[in-house]
Amino acid sequence: MSDQPRPLDPATLAVWGGEDRYLLDRATQVPVVHSVAFGYEDID
Repeated sequence: MSDQPRPLDPATLAVWGGEDRYLLDRATQVPVVHSVAFGYEDID
C-alpha cells in the first residue's frame, strides 16, 4: 500500500472540486445533509 494519495477521479472533482478543504476528515460514513433546493410560498 502506498502512502501517496491517489489522484481524484473526474466525478469526485465534479462534486468536491469547489470546496476549500476536505469535509469528510477521514470519516467512514458520508455525512447526511438535510437541505432542499425549492420552497413554498404558503404551506396551507
